[in-house]
Amino acid sequence: MRFSIRSFKEGTPPAEFEETLVLPDFARENVNVESISSVEVSLIASAESQVIFVSGTAKAEVEYECCRCLKTYRDNLVGEIREGFTERPDKENVEEDIHLLTSEWVDMDEYVAESLQLALVYKPLCRPDCKGLCGQCGHDLNVSDCGCEVKHQDPRLEALRDLLSAGDSE
Repeated sequence: MRFSIRSFKEGTPPAEFEETLVLPDFARENVNVESISSVEVSLIASAESQVIFVSGTAKAEVEYECCRCLKTYRDNLVGEIREGFTERPDKENVEEDIHLLTSEWVDMDEYVAESLQLALVYKPLCRPDCKGLCGQCGHDLNVSDCGCEVKHQDPRLEALRDLLSAGDSE
């Protein structure tokens, strides 16, 4: 998604941009993402004090892999975009994190991808109460109980258990 900054002058009305993007490397770069749909981007750009401010949203549907049961599920992903661009560097712009332009064209693709990266779920769960897989046999515990005997033993407490069992024999 590209646009030229030449049409933006202070006092001109904001311009709206809508486009559908394809981010082919997005799923490959994210371990828990199996696939991503086309990204619907809606932006508003305006000029103020020799700076072009761009804000808007990027929306897509993502197919995640659940971190507990490893099944795939779909979820909506919405990224917020807020960026500033200028051709004239000065001390004030550096402090405000304004991007310095080297040409008249602004390419928003990397900023769209970044906003979606920040909106990704860190530990995706197919549902909040996902039970995951059995640690012994690998059975999906969301489907049914596998029957494996589960012992919840903390190895740090082995010495304490030895002391308690020694006390029973006395």
